[in-house]
Amino acid sequence: MLCLDHILSRVTMYLSMGRNHKTHAWSPCELFNQDVCQNNYVVMVLNRPIPTEFSRKFVVNLWSKAALRVTVDGGTNHWLSWIKLNNYDNHSDSYPDIITGDMDSVSNDVLDYFSKRNKNLKIVSTPDQSETDFTKALKEVHKRTVDYNLKVDTVFVLIDSSGRFDQIVGNVNTLFKAQNVIPNVNVILLAGNSLTWLLIGNVTHSIKIPIELRNKHRWCGLIPMGRPCTVTTTGLKWNLSNTVLEFGKLVSTSNTYGEDSVVTIKSDNEVIWSMCIEDLL
Repeated sequence: MLCLDHILSRVTMYLSMGRNHKTHAWSPCELFNQDVCQNNYVVMVLNRPIPTEFSRKFVVNLWSKAALRVTVDGGTNHWLSWIKLNNYDNHSDSYPDIITGDMDSVSNDVLDYFSKRNKNLKIVSTPDQSETDFTKALKEVHKRTVDYNLKVDTVFVLIDSSGRFDQIVGNVNTLFKAQNVIPNVNVILLAGNSLTWLLIGNVTHSIKIPIELRNKHRWCGLIPMGRPCTVTTTGLKWNLSNTVLEFGKLVSTSNTYGEDSVVTIKSDNEVIWSMCIEDLL
């Protein structure tokens, strides 16, 4: 059963999006409230270790409540290592629903382990090297949601933001591609101390900021990727007013919050939003 507050927040979001997609309300930090009952999201594990900042309770809650659980290539190895280390491997809900990727990193022993324990497991090889495994995994998620009429609104992707820079940029590139790969679904990168996602252009984005982050003046940033963005904000300590963000000129990193519980952002082009979450874990 969905919690009333969660239902109301989703209804508000969809109603606002329905008006020509001119506004979009975000409350992703609800994810860290263990009492929030939701099961309309996907959790995906990429080929990086599960962030050590995440408690066992948080990871189990995130994984077990998901409508669909996906491990991507070598991420399957990391997931098995984590569930064994945290004594979660004997729980039936600890197994992925889909394992996908070009299969150059996942161990055959790991595939056998999950295949024997989840008879409904779908293993999908995606050898096409013109796309990253992350992008291809989103395509598989989209197929699953269509085939099974599965209603999801968000994909939370477990990553490690301290890894290879080329892979970090590749993950950001997939955020841009996701608009076409899995339409009308939010894709959010969940690292050990941050949430990162794409804000589409010509929309007023309203982001709810927990009081813990505001009180400690935690960092946040707006990163223009690919082309300049003209951005206006409210709720930040250093707000922007029709300010052009562009590499080689101004990039809004190491910003923080004012006193408002909501940050609003409007940009004429897509812009990346990233925010600290360390006080919520």
